[in-house]
Amino acid sequence: MRVPSISTVRFAVLVALVLGLFTSGIVAGAAGGPLILGQGNAASGKTTGLSSNKNNGPVMRIRNPGNHRGLDIETEGGIPLKLNGPTNKAPMLVNSGVNVTNLSADKVDGWDANSITRIGFANDDFVVIGADSRITTTITAPSRGWIAINGSASIFNASATPDGVECTIEVNDAPVLGSRRAIDVDGLAAGDAVNCASTGGYRVCSSGTYTIDLEFSNIAAQTSVNEASLTAVFTPFSGSGSLPSLLVCIPF
Repeated sequence: MRVPSISTVRFAVLVALVLGLFTSGIVAGAAGGPLILGQGNAASGKTTGLSSNKNNGPVMRIRNPGNHRGLDIETEGGIPLKLNGPTNKAPMLVNSGVNVTNLSADKVDGWDANSITRIGFANDDFVVIGADSRITTTITAPSRGWIAINGSASIFNASATPDGVECTIEVNDAPVLGSRRAIDVDGLAAGDAVNCASTGGYRVCSSGTYTIDLEFSNIAAQTSVNEASLTAVFTPFSGSGSLPSLLVCIPF
């Protein structure tokens, strides 16, 4: 058997090394090839990561001086975009106040929609005749805030004797300051019926359900209360546009 010369062995080893490097390069390129601009790039199921420890600018900037979008993201089954950041930072910044079609928001200024406004109301064609009475609604406040209240009713006195009727807004059976209204009505007055209406505001110092009444008093035997309505609207904001201070809720 002929023994290969040393030069032949060296040549074989060199060829093997070259093939090995070439093969390794092909494998590396398939698993992590460069991103080629101007054409489609396939990741073959791999996740492409981009990491940079920058404090003075973005990690990546995309700029399109034309009239089309700078970025398109499409998925067939998953969420197209996920944004993770510090809880005390806005997830993104925009420079336009133009509405984004079909974009919904879970909160507005940190408030759920159910916390921004609550409404309570009551309507009654015929309330009572010849006795003091009230029309009532309830409203559940999810936080501190303010309840704006308005109510009215048509008062009719079938007698010629004037009747001094009062209507007052109450919250949890306590009169709202400044909401008491007094009217005189009798059957000889022009139009016969007189409207007794009142408005009031109530500061909510704690969450909970509040009972709101429009109470009618000094009702004589021939006087009736009809066409009554009562509406209460809760918002978490006081006149300053923020939650009422706890200080104003502490009695002195």
